[in-house]
Amino acid sequence: MEVPKKLRFYLSVLMQNVYSYHRELDDLALHFLLEPTHGISIKDRCRQYAFEISDERFHELTECVLNGEYVLDPRRPYASYENRERRSSFIRALKMYGFNVEGNDQEGYEVEPKFLPDRLRETKEEVETLLDRLNLNEIQGSLNIAEEQYIKGEFAKSFGIVGKL
Repeated sequence: MEVPKKLRFYLSVLMQNVYSYHRELDDLALHFLLEPTHGISIKDRCRQYAFEISDERFHELTECVLNGEYVLDPRRPYASYENRERRSSFIRALKMYGFNVEGNDQEGYEVEPKFLPDRLRETKEEVETLLDRLNLNEIQGSLNIAEEQYIKGEFAKSFGIVGKL
């Protein structure tokens, strides 16, 4: 799943409101093996890290930012109402762009992409089982052909097959 640039930008905005010190960003860089740049502003480092992290690890960085040890400290300046609202808005954006987000401010958050390859395989198996139980094997055959066409890059043929179902 490719993470949209808009969502990466939103993460950088949240990071700018969470991290106040380069030391905190150094810890983040070490944990995620990001480029430990110095001589640039915290804002630029946050933007760099949000765009540098791979699609596969984006949800991990997001979870770390949402649950960082600095986030729940009420003495920190971003423990304000406005920053809680930013976090809530970011969580809504994550959900809109295909991430499952569970948890809350007190207990922490878990962030997972909805469409991990294993989950796609499981869903396909569930659908095949359901169609088999309902004796709708013809539909499953058409779906298999459409999938093959799609994988080959023959999108029009793939959608044409699905459209006939």
